Amino acid sequence: MILEDTFAFVLTHESRAWVRGRQIRGVLPDQTGLYGVGLPDTVTHYPNGWKRVVGAPAGPETQNEKADPTDERPDLGPPVFYPRSAYGAKEADELLETPLHLSPSEKEVKLIQPGLYIMLGGAASGKTIFLPPLAKHFESQKVGVRRYIIGEPVPGRTPGGAQGLSFIIDDFLRSASQVLMIDSLKPLLNTGGNATAGGIPREFFSIIDGIDSAFAAMGKLIIASVNPLVATPEEANLRPTNARVDAFTNVKAALLGASRGVITLGGYPSFDGRAASFTLNGVEASIRPGQRSSTPLRNMTFKMIKIDPDRITGMPFNL
Repeated sequence: MILEDTFAFVLTHESRAWVRGRQIRGVLPDQTGLYGVGLPDTVTHYPNGWKRVVGAPAGPETQNEKADPTDERPDLGPPVFYPRSAYGAKEADELLETPLHLSPSEKEVKLIQPGLYIMLGGAASGKTIFLPPLAKHFESQKVGVRRYIIGEPVPGRTPGGAQGLSFIIDDFLRSASQVLMIDSLKPLLNTGGNATAGGIPREFFSIIDGIDSAFAAMGKLIIASVNPLVATPEEANLRPTNARVDAFTNVKAALLGASRGVITLGGYPSFDGRAASFTLNGVEASIRPGQRSSTPLRNMTFKMIKIDPDRITGMPFNL
């Protein structure tokens, strides 16, 4: 599939929709995912459709010299969004070309399906320090990896929030890389009410379900970190410990239902200063298909690695 000619990744958040960092004008899709733009009542893609939607210059149009100048041009009308399934394309429940293990020593659990995998853990559980050596480990398996830190906009690095995330994901889906790592999806948690007991808005689960479907359709993999315990300190002090545990468990189950798997970091990492390494403690993995129950991961020791995140220096619209 040539993504530029057919589809674009749309990220919806707080009643807004973004394509490659630009807000869509006109018709908004219902949820996050891969969409095409076509003529009304059809699934026919028309040239420069996405550029019209975001208000970007469409560029010069070519004209067939043999065409009859008296022929009426088709009425493009308002843009119509079509999910990937409307084109009759095969849904990608396929396997990754290279199954990926989470560490050189851990062979029991492996990622075999494209889609979204959530790295779930509280503050200081090791999510951020785990991603660089994990990227290095994947690259040793001849897999191309991109890694981004999403937060407040950093000049010359990344745009922030849902706007920046829409550009990063769409740009990655067009690339030759196979794995995308994002730390973290926190900008998508800044929604108002209608939150779960763990502090995550219910809209978040439909967003990650759309991200998972988009990556599965393109045969690629994304690992993104999430900290579900976003309650204020006052609320945390008022709640019993078991209530917080129950909330964490419920959020984990909901995330597993919307993604390909959940990697849970349940303890604090231990560090070895002499070896410049760290060991992750209390790590469990629930990976689809067939692994709904958590599998403990042992011997998860990595060298401390500092890898600068990938940078975005411009925001070209290449559709």
